[in-house]
Amino acid sequence: MKKYKNGEKIIACDLGTGGNNASLYDEDGECLESTLIPYRTYYPHPGWHEQAPAEWFNSVIESIEYLLVKRKHKRCDILCISFSAIVFESFLLTERADY
Repeated sequence: MKKYKNGEKIIACDLGTGGNNASLYDEDGECLESTLIPYRTYYPHPGWHEQAPAEWFNSVIESIEYLLVKRKHKRCDILCISFSAIVFESFLLTERADY
């Protein structure tokens, strides 16, 4: 197994329509590990589709923890984390930062 220095890995999170697909990459762009943590879509009324921002947040935390534990990396091994999300999404918070 190749030995890496600290800070040479990237985590990419893609918050899609059905879940967060997160991957861990090395400095050469090789995917070392991936995981998909699903979240639910709610249909409160005909034609409405909603998701809970808390579930988005929890899926990101769970996927990052999985990638670090699965590959036995420390947080200091990660150079950066990138995010992409579904287009035209709004993430609104109250003054108390409730989701």
